[in-house]
Amino acid sequence: MTRDAPRRLLVALLVCASAGCKRTDSTPHAPPKAPLPEPPAPLETRAPPRALFEALVEEIGAGSPVAIAPGREGVVAVSLDGSRKRTVVPKAVDWVFVDNRSGALWFQRTSGATSELWLLDLMQPQASPEIAVSGLPAHELIAISYAGSSQRDADVVRPANCNYDGCTQVFLDPKWPATKFIKGQYDGIFEEQGAEHARIVAKAQIVAAPRLRELALRGKEGALLLPAASAVLPDTVAAVSDEHCDDANDCGAAQALPGTDLWRVIISEDCGDGCHVRWQMYDPKKEQFIDFRTGRRSAKPIYAGKPGNMSDAFFSRDGAGFVIRGDVYRIDGHKVFTGMGRGGGWLAGQRHVGD
Repeated sequence: MTRDAPRRLLVALLVCASAGCKRTDSTPHAPPKAPLPEPPAPLETRAPPRALFEALVEEIGAGSPVAIAPGREGVVAVSLDGSRKRTVVPKAVDWVFVDNRSGALWFQRTSGATSELWLLDLMQPQASPEIAVSGLPAHELIAISYAGSSQRDADVVRPANCNYDGCTQVFLDPKWPATKFIKGQYDGIFEEQGAEHARIVAKAQIVAAPRLRELALRGKEGALLLPAASAVLPDTVAAVSDEHCDDANDCGAAQALPGTDLWRVIISEDCGDGCHVRWQMYDPKKEQFIDFRTGRRSAKPIYAGKPGNMSDAFFSRDGAGFVIRGDVYRIDGHKVFTGMGRGGGWLAGQRHVGD
């Protein structure tokens, strides 16, 4: 080693200490770790839209029956206390019927000399009116039915007026929906009127045959009306005088009003061109006749003031209310909705008393 070697070594060490020296390492370094992926955002799950039927039962009914009635503004769903309403079909109609068998509303509109039968599918969330039958007689009442193995066992609800003025019966059949003319008493008395009525019904056109078949299949296991709540036959009410009936045996005859403790009693019968019967509500416990239109009660039948006729009425499942000629009443006689038209009914089950 030369004399300058120690000095050069010392200088080199000082340079490394002040500037830093690179160190060679033969050991390989692990590659840097990739950042962990972000966890996926949770999928937003939305409940399927409710059918119109469910929405009306929950929002309008809120635990009580929901009435359907024809009003000035159209077909209206009404709560039993009258505090909640919803128009489900805009524009006034002549007649409406609640079909709990397939979950549909049927209603009729007249334009000129003919009318049309329409339906509203309550099982759809965004239901829209659909025309079903065209070319019916003006203001024609409809009898909705589900065809059985024969016409005799068809499940049918006929409007009371059908017995007098006649009507069209619509058969919902899975294979072949059809219409049928039902002759009324006046059609038989006035032959020309009956023949013309039959000709018009024969020309009616089923517009929505596939939809009618679909509804027939959907409702094949159901029934249009609930079974009778009681098989008890009321006694004849002796307070009704025989002089008010053409057939003395008919006056005072009684029937139970379904789902209630009340009866309806024949207080008059007039058989001229056709037999017209007037029924009045009756409370057998208090032995009082009731005019539902005014709330009047009496130990004798009420004839003055054009009392209400308890016929063609639909009663709620629990008997707490009834719809008659478009008006909605609680069973205590309080009117909660004034209708404009005929027919009506109750969602989720109803019973019917005819003429």
